[in-house]
Amino acid sequence: METFKVIYRDSVGEIYTDLHLYEGQFTLVLEGFTFVGDMLDDFGLTSKSYLPALGDLPKRFSLCEQGFLTNYEMAFVLPLEVTNLDMSERVVASLQIVIILQKNPAKQMLNLTLTLPNAKVLYEGKGDFFETALQQIQEKLADAYRLKCCFGCAFSDYSVYGQGFWGTLFCYEPIREQYERVKSKEDFMEIMEKHGGKVGETHLCSKFQPRSKGAGYRG
Repeated sequence: METFKVIYRDSVGEIYTDLHLYEGQFTLVLEGFTFVGDMLDDFGLTSKSYLPALGDLPKRFSLCEQGFLTNYEMAFVLPLEVTNLDMSERVVASLQIVIILQKNPAKQMLNLTLTLPNAKVLYEGKGDFFETALQQIQEKLADAYRLKCCFGCAFSDYSVYGQGFWGTLFCYEPIREQYERVKSKEDFMEIMEKHGGKVGETHLCSKFQPRSKGAGYRG
């Protein structure tokens, strides 16, 4: 299990709590109420058998039509490695994540800031999805570094039918030779369902290889 210190902000004020990640699922406890989600924008209440009745939910917490937590801002920091192309250099950076969700008017915003140790430059990315924001950071890093995580891996890709806010990245390392032959959307669709499962964008495993520009379906 991974645990991150979180600052939760809403119209009432701030709550300092922990965000837990275990087997692809996030858990967030706010004033005794446990919310769970898979994509960081879909926190819903767990079973009522473990919690007070839904009617007892404090008014400070808003739920959208789908039953997910909304009208809040959440910020936390996690470690994220970067590496050069031949992986001879390894640097542990920090990634600040700020998520803003609003119901009316509808708004979903992600702000990412990558900080390298002893560096004066901050690498920022913004967007509606982790893919968009992380891609902006990677472009700003240029050829100096590659993000050493599943997003920056040579064997990961998204479905041609779209992606979620977080955690809908597919791993193709188990069929890496087939994936390396992908040159078009049509090529990718032939192997798209042969993936090894979904992974979080910032996850890292021992089989990581830096992604080259133009690789796979997403490039």
